[in-house]
Amino acid sequence: MWLQHDQNSLACVVCAVPFHSSSAQLLHSLHWLPVRHRITHKVATLTFKALLHHQPTCLYQMLNTYCPTHWLQSSGAGLLVKPETSNKTSDRAFVITAVGLTTWNQLLQKIRMATTTEQLSRILKTRLFILD
Repeated sequence: MWLQHDQNSLACVVCAVPFHSSSAQLLHSLHWLPVRHRITHKVATLTFKALLHHQPTCLYQMLNTYCPTHWLQSSGAGLLVKPETSNKTSDRAFVITAVGLTTWNQLLQKIRMATTTEQLSRILKTRLFILD
């Protein structure tokens, strides 16, 4: 909440308009995503890079793609599953906290099937602008 307020104030300063102006319109004109969407974008991009480049290794090792035993429509959807853990420390890790996992699985299949980071970023940012 405070970050969003700071972003709105900064948009007013950058555009040189009064602080009571509509922040949503200012953010859109500056092509800035609201904070909650920026977080989604960053988490999805980090997950994508871990899947594509296998880096950072510690995150890549925690990502398990969904591979059902029988062919299902969701077989090629690029979904992730929660890995089994053995201790509380690993339960609190990036994927286990469900942030990366949930964010990734909630993306449209079209976004998850991107082949480059630039393509993912472009499609995801467009989608997040539509949602707002």
